Amino acid sequence: MVTAGANQAFVNIVLALCDAGDSVVMFAPYYFNSYMSFQMTGVTDILVGPGDPDTLQPDAGVLEAANGWFSFLDTRSQRFSWDGLKR
Repeated sequence: MVTAGANQAFVNIVLALCDAGDSVVMFAPYYFNSYMSFQMTGVTDILVGPGDPDTLQPDAGVLEAANGWFSFLDTRSQRFSWDGLKR
């Protein structure tokens, strides 16, 4: 797909993967447009985890703490949910 820029590409990805009421995890630093993309899609829980200021690597502890409610896609593009709810 051809887009007008990286922000439009990110919005397209969010629209394809997220539904209203979904939860996501973002790590700082991030572009404010990314946060707004989730908001306009109807994502209700946006957990913003800290990144290491020296390496900019995400904090794995935040992912472990969020284990009760985040979801992801596997390599076969099947959706799994870790919150116990059927999707």
